Amino acid sequence: MTINQLGEKLGLGTGTLTPLLKRMEAAGWLTRTRSKQDERRVIIDLTEYAKQNQAAILTATSDCISQLNFNLTDYKNAMAAVTDIQQRLTQAE
Repeated sequence: MTINQLGEKLGLGTGTLTPLLKRMEAAGWLTRTRSKQDERRVIIDLTEYAKQNQAAILTATSDCISQLNFNLTDYKNAMAAVTDIQQRLTQAE
C-alpha cells in the first residue's frame, strides 16, 4: 500500500502520516520503500515482526476500547460520527 492510499483510507494527510510511519519503521513494525516504477510513491509493508504480533495488537486495541466502556454498538456509532466529521471537513475545504 502506498502512503497516499493509507492516507485516503484513514482520512489523514501525508504530513500527518509520515512522522508516524517513520517512528513505526524505527520500531520495526513496517518498511517504507520507494516504488521502482515511480520514485515519488512510497510503499508501506508490514514486517514479519508486525505480522507475528497481529493478535497482540488486536488485543491491545480491544483493551483500549474496553477501557472507554464502549460496547460494540457505541464504538460503531462513535466511529460513524468521526467519519461523518472527516467527510464534512473534507467537503468544506
